[in-house]
Amino acid sequence: MRTLTLCCSRGVHVLWVHERDGEMELLCIMDYLSAEISTSKQKKFSLVTFMDTPGLVDGDMVYPFDVNSAITSFGEQADLIFVFFDPMGQALCKRTLDIVEKLSEKCGDKLHFCLSKADEAGKETDRQRVMMQIVQELCRRPGLNKCGFEMPTIYIPNPQKPSRCVNQINEVCEAIEKSINQAVQKSLDQLDKDCDLITTSISNKLAQDRSGTPLPPLPLSRCAPPQPECRRSRRT
Repeated sequence: MRTLTLCCSRGVHVLWVHERDGEMELLCIMDYLSAEISTSKQKKFSLVTFMDTPGLVDGDMVYPFDVNSAITSFGEQADLIFVFFDPMGQALCKRTLDIVEKLSEKCGDKLHFCLSKADEAGKETDRQRVMMQIVQELCRRPGLNKCGFEMPTIYIPNPQKPSRCVNQINEVCEAIEKSINQAVQKSLDQLDKDCDLITTSISNKLAQDRSGTPLPPLPLSRCAPPQPECRRSRRT
């Protein structure tokens, strides 16, 4: 299963996929690409591939690639899309909202919004004000204005700085685990269909051999080329 994390913090993990002449080309920008392998087996971690996109900013920032197309392509391939809003950063920049709205049009059922670093947003009243501001900005976009808007608060607990903020990171883990189970079930269903197709093809082939029905001729491209005719000259 693949998950796309559209973060509002600065990052450099990018893979650009685009179509040219009917064939998919995979352009890897090595200076902006890195990979990390985790050996953890907790919570079905080995079944998940995380793709982290760069944090986006407005203004005169020029990217060495088409970042909008890259993130949109990622979103279409991923099973889940997590949009993490950082209350301490530029969570509501226009470029980010444009991409989120475009992703919502194509794969809105995959989108999940989260308030990351929620423990750094101050008191509960400050946190609610930040979340209200984010929701209002999102709902101003026609493609993102919907009822029942959910945005769980998540953060990594720090034993040295205890927080009374509710940590809803388990809800995110449950969403990922549910998607994993669905992906596994889809794979099993497809395997069952493939097995039936193979069984049917083999049965038809055996029945054809028993009945003595001649096999269809091979295409001309697969036939051996005609051998040149050799004639022996006779001396007079």
